[in-house]
Amino acid sequence: MNPPDDDGLTDLLERWADGVRLTGAQAEEIRASIVRAPRSGLDPVWWQDLMGRVNGMALQVATMPEAARAAMRQALLAPAPAR
Repeated sequence: MNPPDDDGLTDLLERWADGVRLTGAQAEEIRASIVRAPRSGLDPVWWQDLMGRVNGMALQVATMPEAARAAMRQALLAPAPAR
């Protein structure tokens, strides 16, 4: 259930996520490469930078004007170009 002031943002993010999920084979390949990597874990500085960027983008999208969010929604829901 979406929060009262959501303006469809939750649905938009769910639709976007459905289109960018890894296949099971892709996820397994990544997992296996991490497990067999000689060094354990990710570089903490890289991870912190990545999470900072992701959080910043999420905050930016959540606080953008409704007109901009509607344009983004329209672009994300448009059919993908043929390859």
